[in-house]
Amino acid sequence: MTRRSLLGLPALPALPSLAADATVTASVQKLQLKHTWTTVMSSSTHRDVLYTTIRQDGLTGKGEGAGIVRYGESAESGAAFVNRLAPELARMDLRQFGKVIDWVLKQSEADWAAKAALDIAVHDWVAQRRGVPVHALWGLDPQDAPLTTFSIGIDKAEVIRQKVREAEAYPVLKIKVGLTNDEEVIEAVRSVTKKPLRVDANEGWKDKDEAVRKINWLEKMGVEFIEQPMPAHMVEETRYVRQRVHIPIIADEACLRPADIPKLAQAYDGVNIKIDKAGGL
Repeated sequence: MTRRSLLGLPALPALPSLAADATVTASVQKLQLKHTWTTVMSSSTHRDVLYTTIRQDGLTGKGEGAGIVRYGESAESGAAFVNRLAPELARMDLRQFGKVIDWVLKQSEADWAAKAALDIAVHDWVAQRRGVPVHALWGLDPQDAPLTTFSIGIDKAEVIRQKVREAEAYPVLKIKVGLTNDEEVIEAVRSVTKKPLRVDANEGWKDKDEAVRKINWLEKMGVEFIEQPMPAHMVEETRYVRQRVHIPIIADEACLRPADIPKLAQAYDGVNIKIDKAGGL
């Protein structure tokens, strides 16, 4: 018995059948970067990106994800995950996208960037089907979206200045630090712009007192907040730092899932939520 039958209401009409099964594809493309991208973790001149498509009823939903090496993921492993799911996913009713996405999330304990790529493709297909932008599926107003940042990797001072000039169109910058030239990097940025800055150390500082000193210096340089100053496992050390600085500390590598938040609450002021890390929108 359903709620509708209990209330004496007629059954809802079934959704009309889709024309055919969907076609799900995965491909890997190498994106050549304009500048070498350097952080504490690595340095690279390109990025391998996973692209997914879901085609059905004349519509093509498109998604992408970039596997994060720190979490043992790559574009190639993501493509293998998508290809493994493709036969069953192709037979699912994409209009019931909540159920589809829940199913995708349960198919692996990892592969978060690949899940994100499929999630985006499904949302794109459904939005096209309904004739609305994706934000309208959730009843959101795009005017309420906060400003995001344009990231600039670690480099020599002259290259940093060039990168900042090239980023003129972006109102807020995120600057990578965490190696031995942190002051040089920030001073180079400040020599060419007074824009709001956010700084990401990518777990680069291992000594808590060094972290305190650097963060307090960054505050004087007009930095709004610091992201992941210490390694993810150093929660108590980060709590020590938080008690001695004034700008917010944001978790990235330390927070992968909602279940991580309670243990971080006394050490961090916020979380950087990334689609590739969260597994989708």
